[in-house]
Amino acid sequence: MGQVLGAGGMCVVYEAEHVNLRQGVALKLLKPELARDPTSVARFAQEAQAAARLRSPNVARVYDVDTLPDGQPYITMELLVGQDLGTELTAKFSLPIEIAVDYVRQAAIGIEEAHTLGLVHRDLKPENLFLTELGASTERRLVKILDFGIAKDTQEVDRKLTAPDAVFGTVDYMSPEQIRSASTVDRRTDIWSLGVILFELVTGRTPFSGDARSVIAQIVSEPVMSPASFVPTLPPTLVGVIMRALQKDPAHRFQSASELADALAPFVSSLEPIADIVTRLPPGAVPRRIVESRPVDGRDVRTNLSFETNGGRSSWSRRSWVVPVIGALSITVLGVTMWRHNLIGPPRTPAAQPPELPVPSVPAVPTVAPIPTVLGASTPDPLPSASAPPPEPGRPGPPGGPGPRAPKPRPTARPPATTAPVEPTPSALPKHL
Repeated sequence: MGQVLGAGGMCVVYEAEHVNLRQGVALKLLKPELARDPTSVARFAQEAQAAARLRSPNVARVYDVDTLPDGQPYITMELLVGQDLGTELTAKFSLPIEIAVDYVRQAAIGIEEAHTLGLVHRDLKPENLFLTELGASTERRLVKILDFGIAKDTQEVDRKLTAPDAVFGTVDYMSPEQIRSASTVDRRTDIWSLGVILFELVTGRTPFSGDARSVIAQIVSEPVMSPASFVPTLPPTLVGVIMRALQKDPAHRFQSASELADALAPFVSSLEPIADIVTRLPPGAVPRRIVESRPVDGRDVRTNLSFETNGGRSSWSRRSWVVPVIGALSITVLGVTMWRHNLIGPPRTPAAQPPELPVPSVPAVPTVAPIPTVLGASTPDPLPSASAPPPEPGRPGPPGGPGPRAPKPRPTARPPATTAPVEPTPSALPKHL
């Protein structure tokens, strides 16, 4: 297979090339897990048969329906260039009144043919309205209705694919009667869906918001707020058209899509009808996709169809690994940088330092001035220690405890015989003799 163009709950759509016609097509495949379910296969075939009966330019054309060699059903459809209305709405939030009305009016004209043939779409929403490019000669876009996968054929009363209590569709765009029972709805449920789409295109939001359960409850029991509550500048006549399409009682709505289209016509009176533009387009003016065939998943399906990506994007397809690698490296570098600056992760505290132990103070040692000596004079003993020896037995010590012990005198050194003795000066004599 080639590039995936879209996917839903039941099917996946691929870009492909018809081998015999040598033109691009869209290949819609039923998912493998549903291909073994008879009901899903029957519903898939009904979609192909329903869309193949329609000839309106506002409905995507169906060329063929068949099965792959492994039994997987597929539908061959026209390959469109453009984008769906849901993508357009996401990018722009809301649209100008004239453009919004033009898109919904085209959808109403297209669905009118389906209603005439007894088909009820039951899943109209922006994602199922495709805006087809018409080339450089015009800025207008042709709306194509997609996905008749859950359409109801009111003319086939013998085949029942929808249980009485089944609920099909997208919640935001479902009518109150469709929520109660999808099997009993008629064409007026599509009128409600078109009203919700127009409400969203001009206001940027649907009438009800919240989760699925909340929206379902509001659709059934709450009144619809006027779009003028969100955009006060809307023309009152347009507000009246929207509110009539959103009447809870189907009998009070527009009774046909053509009636809704006629009510919207005054708001696009300055625009040329889209059918006239399509008719006068020169051959080859509508842009087409160019595809190149290639085998897929080990299967060469070129015997029936070949699937490939768009030629303009094939070079990027071959280098598709570059972007993920660059992104991963950038995220890694950013994460490391933020971690180093303590911007991510749990706060980091510096490691606890061991407490500093107090340094014991060392008592200062008193310094004693040196006692000068003279040659031949006696040298005094060193200073007494702090603790004196105990007194001799039988001899009382001085009052107040033992005192310092007087040093014993040393014999005076004699000078050499050849030298006359020198008399020491009184200042040089020791303090204790």
